[in-house]
Amino acid sequence: MPLQRRGGPGRVEVVPFDVHFRTLTDAQIDAYLRREQPYNCAGSFKSEALGITLFERLEGDDPNTLIGRGNNGFESSVV
Repeated sequence: MPLQRRGGPGRVEVVPFDVHFRTLTDAQIDAYLRREQPYNCAGSFKSEALGITLFERLEGDDPNTLIGRGNNGFESSVV
């Protein structure tokens, strides 16, 4: 779906970034969820703070692609 910004068209860029998770026990996952409470994040994980301990490796040119952002006045629309 293209994005439309109030007042005109927006720009969309897709940047690939692969996340490889470590094998974690239920206790490790529960501890992470209790401490970070990442429930407002896509996938319920953060790549910063304690979240970095969840990953075996990260592959891509720009780790900022993992950080969610508000819609900044953009709204999705069907063309």
